[in-house]
Amino acid sequence: MKIDELRVYDTRLTDAEVAAFIATQAATGGTTWSDEVAFEEFLRNDDGRPFVMINLMEYREAAEYPEEYAPAADMTGAEADALYGRAVFPQLLLRGSYPVARATRYNTIINSVGETAGEFESFAMVRYRSRRDLIDMLDSDAFGEAYSLNWASLEITLVSPSKNGASFKFIGFIPLFLFVGIGVVLARLLREWRAN
Repeated sequence: MKIDELRVYDTRLTDAEVAAFIATQAATGGTTWSDEVAFEEFLRNDDGRPFVMINLMEYREAAEYPEEYAPAADMTGAEADALYGRAVFPQLLLRGSYPVARATRYNTIINSVGETAGEFESFAMVRYRSRRDLIDMLDSDAFGEAYSLNWASLEITLVSPSKNGASFKFIGFIPLFLFVGIGVVLARLLREWRAN
């Protein structure tokens, strides 16, 4: 086969696909965005490259759930966010995406923007393989079930996609995840073998 005969899968979203996704979300009451125009523009300007979603979060003292969804026990906002993370993590991996970094703020030592910036407690960076993978996850039943956990946990949040794609060498994380996963499985099998 000649090089010019190779077909490369183009992950870029078409305008028709973006319109269909936006219409489905509106009709089903799916994910709501503070700036729906900005979100639609982000999808329509798809370059097919990976990107990082940057999340700044301030948690509620107590998680607030809609009436139709209530956990078995009262939880703090941070506890509800941890449940959300466990629910969404497999959905990210299924789509070639994964968390890159997460941290909780100790205190603030520089603030040039004043109180209007909010006092974000935590931040997370999540690498998505493509915008197509993002909307595929947002449109899934599994994400819909986890969505209440996310918003119940947050007092305020700021979510921004990176502008210039994924600028880190993410491929280096994949072997680490594989080795950790294999180690966890082997440790569990060894415990079960010793128990028998």
